[in-house]
Amino acid sequence: MVAEIRPNYPTEWAAMKAVAAKLGIGAAELDRPSKRS
Repeated sequence: MVAEIRPNYPTEWAAMKAVAAKLGIGAAELDRPSKRS
């Protein structure tokens, strides 16, 4: 999903936050090491 919308945002992080918001996940959840793959 991030790759699809990445061109619409200034940074990859901004795109990730947008996807997280759409999925109902807070940005803090993205920072958790257990969530990284």
